[in-house]
Amino acid sequence: AYKCFETTPQEATREYIKKQYKQLGLLHHPDRNGSSLESVAKMQEINAFMDLLEEEFDRKEGVTPTAEEENHDGPSTETPDNQEDISKDERKRRKKARQKAERKRKKAAFKRREEMEKERRKMEEEMRKEWEE
Repeated sequence: AYKCFETTPQEATREYIKKQYKQLGLLHHPDRNGSSLESVAKMQEINAFMDLLEEEFDRKEGVTPTAEEENHDGPSTETPDNQEDISKDERKRRKKARQKAERKRKKAAFKRREEMEKERRKMEEEMRKEWEE
């Protein structure tokens, strides 16, 4: 993911990644590239990497989304200020929610990669047919 944004984990900052994301978005956006399949695939890849890095920055900064935030069901009614105020059961619940969200994210990323690979194979086959004709 860092390679996509031309940096290393040691040098990366949230601000730098956002700046690179905007530049790459302008460069590879499908609307600027005639909606080509390559630009669509590249933007999907850039977005997936951005999501991954945002989650990593959140983990480093100690931001732990609640199950409601992960499922986008709206704001949580619980807002403890520090870990000591949270019960052991609540920590377990949050850990399970994070793990579930991570599995869901990985499954979605795998599905996107599969779709991109199918599209790439289809394009290659079409190009081979055109070349043979």
